[in-house]
Amino acid sequence: MLGGRDRYRFVCEKMSDVWTPREWFPDFLRYMAQMRQNPDDELKTIKPDVWPALRERMRVIRRVAAGQNPPNWQILDRFVPG
Repeated sequence: MLGGRDRYRFVCEKMSDVWTPREWFPDFLRYMAQMRQNPDDELKTIKPDVWPALRERMRVIRRVAAGQNPPNWQILDRFVPG
């Protein structure tokens, strides 16, 4: 059984075989899960006062990505409202 960090590394390694995650991808995962991993490898719900800033960051990244049309832009287009 893989622990939190090992599981994360495993998933990242397997994903990198398919495509290279962008610098915004960790924030995207937090946005989708509405959780973040603490130093003890526990998932904690993102505080309500932090959530709007994260949502806005993803919207900005989506708008910028739309102009560049990178290969993984469809992920943002599908899951982040304009």
